[in-house]
Amino acid sequence: MGKSKQQTKKNVQEIVASGAKSQRCVLVATYKKQPDQLEWIRKRRLYNYSLSAEEAQATNDGWSNVKELWLYSGTKDKRHIYAAEFIGIKSRKDFLAEHPDYPKGKGKGHGDFYAVFKTTFKYQPTLDESVVVVRAADFKRTPKVAQAVRAYQAGGELGCLLDYLPAELAPLTHDQFRVCERETTWIFKKWSPVIQTTAMYDKIESLVMCIGEFARQHKLTSGKAYDYLLKYSGLSYFDRHYEIGRCFPLSLIVEDLSKVCRNHGGKIG
Repeated sequence: MGKSKQQTKKNVQEIVASGAKSQRCVLVATYKKQPDQLEWIRKRRLYNYSLSAEEAQATNDGWSNVKELWLYSGTKDKRHIYAAEFIGIKSRKDFLAEHPDYPKGKGKGHGDFYAVFKTTFKYQPTLDESVVVVRAADFKRTPKVAQAVRAYQAGGELGCLLDYLPAELAPLTHDQFRVCERETTWIFKKWSPVIQTTAMYDKIESLVMCIGEFARQHKLTSGKAYDYLLKYSGLSYFDRHYEIGRCFPLSLIVEDLSKVCRNHGGKIG
C-alpha cells in the first residue's frame, strides 16, 4: 500500500511467479505485423518479451512458470498459441547481436532487455487452471486503460478491460487473471504514471486497492466490502494508520483490517 522500497522492486516477473500454485503460467504478449515478427518467431522458435532494466535485474525464478504464450498483433488480431520454455534474460544489444536477422521495425521498443523463451509452433493449448498474465500497456497505453485496470483490480470485473484487451481473456476467472500494467500496477510496481500523483491521490488509490483485495479474499462485491469496512471501523483504522501501513504488503493490510472489523463486531474472516 503505497511506495515502499520493498514494493517498488516488484514487477512482472513476480506476477508470473504467482503461477506457482499450478506451476503453469500463460503470458499474453504482442508482435509487430510490419515487419513480420511472427514469421521470425516461427522460424527461430524464440520469443523475446520486453523488460525494463529494473525488471531484468530482479530474480528470474518466476519465469520458469511460463509454459504457454498467447501472441497478438493487436486486440482484434488472431491469437497465436505457443508452448514456451524460459531460457534466460538478455540485453537488447546482446539479443540483436546474436540474431542480426531479427525484424526490429521502427523505434527502440519497450525496454532494453528481453526475457527469452523457446517456443513450439502448432501447439495444442493446455490452459486448465493456469494463471494468465497480460500487460495492458502492450496493447494500448492511455489514461482510460489505466483507469480500466484500476477498476478491474478494485472490483474484480473484467468487463471494463474488454475494450482494450483480446476477447479470449473474457472467460477467465478472477483467480486466473493477472494484469501487469505499466501505468497502474496495483500491488506490484508503478512504472510511469500517466496521471500526476499527489499524496491524496496515492492514499485514495491505496484505499481502493485495499477494498478490492478485501472483497476478493472474502468473496464480496466491492460495494459490500466498502460497507462492511465502514460499519466496523476498518476505514477509520486505515485512515489513522495509512503512513505506517503503506510500508507493508497488501495482504498484511487486509489481514489487519479483518481483525479490526472483527474486534468491532464484524463476523467476516
